[in-house]
Amino acid sequence: MNWDLFIGPAAMRPFHEIYTPWNWRGWWDFGTGAFGDMACHVLDPVYQSLKLGYPDRVQGRSTQINTESASIGGGNSASRLVTIFQKGSLAGSESILVRWRYASSASGLITGWRRYDA
Repeated sequence: MNWDLFIGPAAMRPFHEIYTPWNWRGWWDFGTGAFGDMACHVLDPVYQSLKLGYPDRVQGRSTQINTESASIGGGNSASRLVTIFQKGSLAGSESILVRWRYASSASGLITGWRRYDA
């Protein structure tokens, strides 16, 4: 592995085996946690089939995270993203809400969410 190439524009740090081959996704310098790792694949059929385009509104929330990485290995983390689409979709004049929710088994639910009534 070419560590200099892997690091790219991130701050140089020593190689550690925890980063590869899989866990690099959880470090903010290399990846985006569960949302960027899985939601892009899981939600793509929704966006493509409904021809959603860009959202009109987005609301996101997560449990407290650390500055280096998302929780790895089922730690205490949860996130939720609500995107609202109103234009350019198959919904016509109706709004479409697309929700992404991730919660590790230890995290439970996130409290204090404001409900969108589109």
